[in-house]
Amino acid sequence: MSKFFNLDSPVMAFLSRLWDIMVLNIFAFLFLLPVFAVLYFFGEIGSASPILALVLVFIAALPFGACLTGLHYISLKMVRKEESYIVRPFFHSVKENFRQSVIIWAIYLFFFVITGYDIYMVINDEQNIFPSWLGIALLIVSFLLLFSFLWVFPILSHFVNSVGGTLRNAVTMAIGAFPRTLLMLLILITPIAALYFIGQYIVPFLFLFGIEGPVYLCAMTYSKFFERFEPKREESQNPDAMPPVLADDLDSIDPNVFKIPGIDYDPDEVKAEESGEKDNESGKEMNQETEKAPDLEADKEPGRDADGTDK
Repeated sequence: MSKFFNLDSPVMAFLSRLWDIMVLNIFAFLFLLPVFAVLYFFGEIGSASPILALVLVFIAALPFGACLTGLHYISLKMVRKEESYIVRPFFHSVKENFRQSVIIWAIYLFFFVITGYDIYMVINDEQNIFPSWLGIALLIVSFLLLFSFLWVFPILSHFVNSVGGTLRNAVTMAIGAFPRTLLMLLILITPIAALYFIGQYIVPFLFLFGIEGPVYLCAMTYSKFFERFEPKREESQNPDAMPPVLADDLDSIDPNVFKIPGIDYDPDEVKAEESGEKDNESGKEMNQETEKAPDLEADKEPGRDADGTDK
């Protein structure tokens, strides 16, 4: 029984992970409070302009893009077991990526509203004003938007790039990893489908897990795929060292883990050179007064410093 309550037991680790997901899910709903407030306000007055209500909801929802970025950031760390705390890294990512995430979120919200309205008009076109191919084109554009949307915030939370570069990479990964894209889409629509078919009984569960739960499962889906674009990690004394793209502290990176592209690095050769330099150190001191500076420069190997290390 004591093993059951051990903090290192699988059961306690699972319960701890559930607690982390619930905390992050509550944070996500806190970011949505302005949206709920605007909807409640216009629902009470009833006679307001729908355009004004849509604009205010759009503005109130803008910070949620930064929230999604923070959720993906900490979820990937949780999947890779690299997190020690969840609250501080979450808000750190929100702060660091706030400007870019708000811009990207605004772009997607705008195009989702436009394409959604166009599809609605085409479906309800009783007078055949719109050509038949327009509906197909709108569906293709909508799916491309949706597929790239699944990847854009994970990319933004994990890689440093411009807004345009992040959007291009999201489209590329959505198409290049299409099976993962479909799996992520299935994960994200599951809470919506549950709410539609089960109704209000599922609301408490969605409040605790409905946002961060799918984000965490998506992080499990794209974690291995992201490793293809990270620096290769080789065997070292610290196998748990994080790649530079994820490292919060540069001092925690083992410099012997990574190879420098374009340079053949042989640790045994470097050690032999260092030992040879130590053996010849006394001889160099004796000949230092007789040798000239130009001769010393000529003795350096191309692409190396005077101490024999690579540049």
